[in-house]
Amino acid sequence: MKPGHDHHFTLCPISYIGFSWCPGCGLGRAINLMLHGHFSASFSMHPLAGLAIVVIIWRIIQLIKNIKNFNYYG
Repeated sequence: MKPGHDHHFTLCPISYIGFSWCPGCGLGRAINLMLHGHFSASFSMHPLAGLAIVVIIWRIIQLIKNIKNFNYYG
């Protein structure tokens, strides 16, 4: 990586095709910013970070419910 360079190493296939915006690029950093309370920076990095956090929390709850049901009835 070269300091001050705009482009960085990525494994994103959409970025390699040449599109400037990808629905997944920056989502992890945006979630991290939102969890640390930097909401405007998170939204500017990726506007779907809030929705992603809600989906992740919902999925964790569903997995916990499935584990509880499996332990008693499985």
